[in-house]
Amino acid sequence: MSGWEEFKSGAGKIASKAACRVGELADAAAARIKLQGVKLRLCEEYEKLGRLTYRSCKQGTPTDAAEAVIAEIDRLRARIKKLECEIKAEKKAREAEGKAGDKEAAPEEGN
Repeated sequence: MSGWEEFKSGAGKIASKAACRVGELADAAAARIKLQGVKLRLCEEYEKLGRLTYRSCKQGTPTDAAEAVIAEIDRLRARIKKLECEIKAEKKAREAEGKAGDKEAAPEEGN
């Protein structure tokens, strides 16, 4: 194989790996954005609960609306925990793939 063909083949492999890595990073960023959106909704629900609790205390009567908001808060907290676990698992998987790739690449460098 000529020098140009070797260069072209190597450049193609590098470009392919780079494209794959960019895709992984984009997926990770999307997951983090989704997580921040859920956290924002959680803050909004806490704010609603605060208003309902205040009104309830002022009027001296409990409200069913507060119970619904509490249920939504619990649901959002569970979703946040799930998303955080998914992000951690994806990160560990990417790190493991990176370490495996480094081990495979090491013998090639010696050639």
